[in-house]
Amino acid sequence: MLLPRFLPGKRAFGILQAGSSSSKNIPNPFQSETRISFTLPEAGEAVLTVQDITGRLVYSIQGQYAEGYNEIVLQNRELKSSGVLYYTLRAGKHIATRKMVILE
Repeated sequence: MLLPRFLPGKRAFGILQAGSSSSKNIPNPFQSETRISFTLPEAGEAVLTVQDITGRLVYSIQGQYAEGYNEIVLQNRELKSSGVLYYTLRAGKHIATRKMVILE
C-alpha cells in the first residue's frame, strides 16, 4: 500500500485554523493526484477520511501533524474509485468536509 506524502512546515491558507475559510483539494477535478492542505493552530492529531456518494469509506489516514501548514497528497490509485467523493478532515474540535471529483 502506498502512503500519501506529507509536506509540513510551510505557511499558507488553512482549513482548520480558527477564523479562516476552508481550502479545496487542488486540482479538483483530478486524474492522477490531488493535494489537500490544512493549517493547524498547534501540533496534534488529524484524521482524513474519504467516502463515496453512498457514504462508504474508501480511504482513511490518521497521524500526528506539525503546527502550521500541512499537506496530504492522494493518488487516485489509493482511492480505487472514480467520480464524486467527499473527504472529511478532523483535527481537535475542527471538522471540514469537501467534495472532490476523480476523472477516469
